[in-house]
Amino acid sequence: MIFAGDFNSKVGKRSGEESCLGNYSRGFRNENGENLVDFCEKNKLFITNTAFNKAARHITTWVGSRKNNENKTVYVYNQIDYIICRQGQKHLITNAQSYGGTKVCSDHKLVKTTFEVSKYNIWKPTTRKRNNSCRQVETENY
Repeated sequence: MIFAGDFNSKVGKRSGEESCLGNYSRGFRNENGENLVDFCEKNKLFITNTAFNKAARHITTWVGSRKNNENKTVYVYNQIDYIICRQGQKHLITNAQSYGGTKVCSDHKLVKTTFEVSKYNIWKPTTRKRNNSCRQVETENY
């Protein structure tokens, strides 16, 4: 199971106990971030784009702007979009980051997580071996 979205959540830095966050989440946690972390903890999920040490431009997923006291435009960068998987799939993640500069009209960046799916054990039904011991018993008695 893998899902992604604009959660409008700042998960902030890992506090030590949380297994749903990687070592490279940044900033402060807001109320939505608290809710997302609680949800991920209760459901044994992992937020993939907190697992890799990247430059700030590859961590932030949203760009906004506001005016400061001198009426100058100030840009605000946040990480609020995430790709989430099961904690049991954590070992399959090879990379996760955001990409700016895509040619779309959005204030959000593209977020990408790469999984090494060839390591995945694909379930195959087992075939039952025939037990031919009855034939051996019958032939031995005659």
